[in-house]
Amino acid sequence: MKEEITKGRKKNSPINYEEVINGLIDIWEKDTIFLSYQDIKHPAFTIVQKIDPNIVIPIVLKRMQQEITWFFIILSTIVPQEDWPTFPEETVGKIKDRSEVWIEWGKKKGIIK
Repeated sequence: MKEEITKGRKKNSPINYEEVINGLIDIWEKDTIFLSYQDIKHPAFTIVQKIDPNIVIPIVLKRMQQEITWFFIILSTIVPQEDWPTFPEETVGKIKDRSEVWIEWGKKKGIIK
């Protein structure tokens, strides 16, 4: 997996966190696409969880604006629960609706535009 996320990076060059995090998300998504749930114990997912949330959150929110999928699960594991947005009851089990609530939360917090 290390080769997949560092491919094309020159030795001793600064880390492009957006590239690394998106690469890890791509690996996680590709490896779990046929599961009925997204595996939060997947190695790529656990690496993302260990990166500073101040770096991860805006990248994940931006990605969610481009692609509606299970990415809100990442946010729910790194954002303290007391800081979560309020989810209307009708969003339960609806990926698109849950994602939109997180995106609006990110806009209100000034994390994304």
